Amino acid sequence: MKVLFISLLFLNFTSLSAQNNDYLNSVNAQNNLQQIKQLQKKAANFNIFKLESFEKNAETTYQVTFENPNGKLVATYDRTGIILKTVEEYKDVKSPKQVTINVLKSHPDWMVEGNIYKIGYSSVKKSTKTLEVLLKKGKETEIVLFNLSCRTNEILYAKN
Repeated sequence: MKVLFISLLFLNFTSLSAQNNDYLNSVNAQNNLQQIKQLQKKAANFNIFKLESFEKNAETTYQVTFENPNGKLVATYDRTGIILKTVEEYKDVKSPKQVTINVLKSHPDWMVEGNIYKIGYSSVKKSTKTLEVLLKKGKETEIVLFNLSCRTNEILYAKN
């Protein structure tokens, strides 16, 4: 009986992480830092059945927050443990090469002060990935938003 229980628990865990592969494939980027990947894997492998608030027969969703020093990931799970959506925010990540080139071209003589990388995952629509770059030149500051969901990392807007 003990072996059967452990086997079922193991099968449940492995199938759960396999179900959340759609999430991992959607948000994964080659330039993602280890800290980002770590939170994303933690969310994909999270077992909602261990939550105190989990109710087996309830038609509800569960929201779980994961954090590390670089960022925060809020995941919404259905009652079977599948990730329905995430809202992710990471600070001061390494910018993709094309973004750096675009900043240098569009804002010569400006210094990068920091950035915020945002990922929005949804199981029903395409993921969004944006990078807000804070630039400074003397007393002037500007935020430039890049769309990382496309290949060109196009500038979406720039504002003071």
